[in-house]
Amino acid sequence: QEKSIIVSGVILFDSWNKFSSKFSDFDYFNTTYEAKIDSDSIESSQKWRDLLWKRGQLLISYKSRPIKSPVLLFKSSEILYEYKEFNNSFNQWDLINDIMLKTIPIEGTHDDLLDRNIDILSEQIISFVGLFNAKVD
Repeated sequence: QEKSIIVSGVILFDSWNKFSSKFSDFDYFNTTYEAKIDSDSIESSQKWRDLLWKRGQLLISYKSRPIKSPVLLFKSSEILYEYKEFNNSFNQWDLINDIMLKTIPIEGTHDDLLDRNIDILSEQIISFVGLFNAKVD
């Protein structure tokens, strides 16, 4: 028996509905990855790199289903090179959502979005969640 789950809203942190095909090239992936990591960190291990490679391949092949709930997208101001070719205000989420899609521009990159903007993020999340609490009461 299939159960129905009601999703009141979706919050995305610089997430994309489309994954860059540039990451399907293993050499490109490795070169990009090497430029970003600290050689003394956990991310420098081969297991971690393999995991990220496999995750990327899954993301490239995944096709998102329509989202039938309001969406709040925190979009970083600095777009990664790999995503500039299909960048839009909604990171392509507007292709599968027509209910409510709100984008909050956030200073920084995909990698430091959470570190630099915690006050703005928490304020916006509380406001967004408050919309659904008001509907439930």
